[in-house]
Amino acid sequence: MLHDVIDSGIALVTRLQAIFHQAAHSDIITNAHRISRGSVLTFPQHNRPEIQQTDLFLFPTKDAAEVGDWIIDLVSARIPKEFELDPMEDVQVLAPIYRGPAGVNVLNQRLQEALNPAAPDKPEKSLLGTLYRTGDKVMQIQNNYPKNVYNGDIGTLLDIDDTDQTLLVEFDGQ
Repeated sequence: MLHDVIDSGIALVTRLQAIFHQAAHSDIITNAHRISRGSVLTFPQHNRPEIQQTDLFLFPTKDAAEVGDWIIDLVSARIPKEFELDPMEDVQVLAPIYRGPAGVNVLNQRLQEALNPAAPDKPEKSLLGTLYRTGDKVMQIQNNYPKNVYNGDIGTLLDIDDTDQTLLVEFDGQ
């Protein structure tokens, strides 16, 4: 296990000491520290009037399909309405698995349907089992040093060239 490798003292380990992305009083940060200590997570009680705002929400379910439904609803409706965010530009969904109704593959298809639906004037192309559509948010999953694009870079699909069988993607800041 990773914990055993860290505890062994053989591997070089670097520990994050400063938090940069959330406020120090963040419920996410509080629970991250609890995880590091091996403690049980705590979730704010949203029905208590003294709790004004939180950045951590729990949607309890034992059903993976319901998890997928929650994610689609949160990203396409609730988050944009509540926080005035653009779901294509300001929201990122992270999933720990690829398969299943709450996995990366299904979530990507469902989010595409919800946020960038098919239209007669919107080109699309199926490549290797994945449907790509202009306007899609995409992530580079392998380093491409000659093009200065790296694993994890986020971009927008601008054009599909059927003749050359290529996709033109603009990556953030490039």
